[in-house]
Amino acid sequence: MKIRALIVDDEAAYDEYAFRAFQFNALDYLLKPVDIYKLIDSVNRATDAINLKEENLRLKNLVDNQKRHEQDKRIALPQDDKIDIPIRRIIRCQAESNYTRFILENRREILVSRTLKDFEAALESCGFIRTHQSHLVNLNHIQTLIKRDGGYLKMSDGSSVPISRSRKEELSRRMM
Repeated sequence: MKIRALIVDDEAAYDEYAFRAFQFNALDYLLKPVDIYKLIDSVNRATDAINLKEENLRLKNLVDNQKRHEQDKRIALPQDDKIDIPIRRIIRCQAESNYTRFILENRREILVSRTLKDFEAALESCGFIRTHQSHLVNLNHIQTLIKRDGGYLKMSDGSSVPISRSRKEELSRRMM
């Protein structure tokens, strides 16, 4: 999204520049001397517009996924270039502070600057389950449930994922 701003030197030129600003889809315009409160308001409007655009992309993806068969559903991961991947290729997601690492079938990893909780609700309906505070796994990629040593999962990529005590019952129920 391009953010355009127009700052005008005097009020006499206001009409002409205001018209030009809106021709170029400016979000706002400011007159000199710049009023700090109006500048803050303009920046907030730009931020809201950016957030709205991202939210619209997420909603579009949600609607598109409702039309797709289960194996064709996709997720857009917020990166510089918005990576769009098939959900079935995600083996697991791992929390790393305020980031989430996506581990994919082809041993590819994608680090996204959003929390695991942000993705949990979206992926839960697609066969994912939270097994631990830091792990969300694709049920289709679980190879073995190991009950010893506190319990853990062996995944299709060979990784081991811990299971917290509070999540064992739900995991057993969903695996049946």
